[in-house]
Amino acid sequence: MRSSHSFFNAFAKSQKLSFLGVGDSVSALLATRSGASALWASSLCVSTSLGLRDASELTITELARVTSLMRDQTELPILVDGDSGYGENHVTLRLCRELARAGASGVCLEDKPFPKVNSHFGERPELVDIDAFCNKLDCLKQNLQTDFFLVARTEAFVAKKTLEEGLERCQFYAEAGADAILFTLRDFDELLLKRFSQQWSTPDVPLIFIPPPSVSVTNEAIFKLGYQGIVWANQAMRSALNAFEESCRILIHTGNSAELEKSCLTMKELFDFLGYALIEPLNQNNRKLKCKERAF
Repeated sequence: MRSSHSFFNAFAKSQKLSFLGVGDSVSALLATRSGASALWASSLCVSTSLGLRDASELTITELARVTSLMRDQTELPILVDGDSGYGENHVTLRLCRELARAGASGVCLEDKPFPKVNSHFGERPELVDIDAFCNKLDCLKQNLQTDFFLVARTEAFVAKKTLEEGLERCQFYAEAGADAILFTLRDFDELLLKRFSQQWSTPDVPLIFIPPPSVSVTNEAIFKLGYQGIVWANQAMRSALNAFEESCRILIHTGNSAELEKSCLTMKELFDFLGYALIEPLNQNNRKLKCKERAF
């Protein structure tokens, strides 16, 4: 029986999933309240929330802990950005098992060597051998629970490979057991997206796209191109960081909070948001339970 937050169920119910990138438990709660279809536990967002670079500095333990805290706040499916898998197959298997125990619905692994660097930093990335990546996917499918969703991400187009090379890689990944295919671009190319989906020959393996930063595109436009998922990977986090820094600047340079308070949550709104009203009823119920237990 599949869990309530299974990606297999989610894709079966809806062919169009809108993922929001999150990096901690509060952002997971906010994204859930906003109406997201699913959550993308972005390695960039999680790393940034811990003051780390998205360059394999985040540990498996840290990623699993943050995932567990996210799961406490949402029943949505959580797809964890597992980067390049943290090493050899046996290490990647441990990564996936730790994430599954933490409440992840699935993991996304990319075909870059470990350690990796964010796709939008530096020169074109090196790609791992197709056979080696397929071997990793096959190993995971044979050793993980069937409900754990395995997404293969190719960096072929970030590495400036041809459409044919990218399609070939993804077709092999699907045959090796990937439940979905995901990719991004450094520069938006609608024609490439359209041709990829038209030539994709495995319709039961969904296609998921991550729009590059600063591109003007809509969910509906991506869905019309034949993609079943769109991931807004880090826009909300980058916006929040900018707003926090600006708020700090206002407080320091003006010396008062009058203007800032106009756009702040009130304390009541904050308490309501996190469910403070539940504290007293929970404690009252506990006291009644203890009294009953003592009576016997």
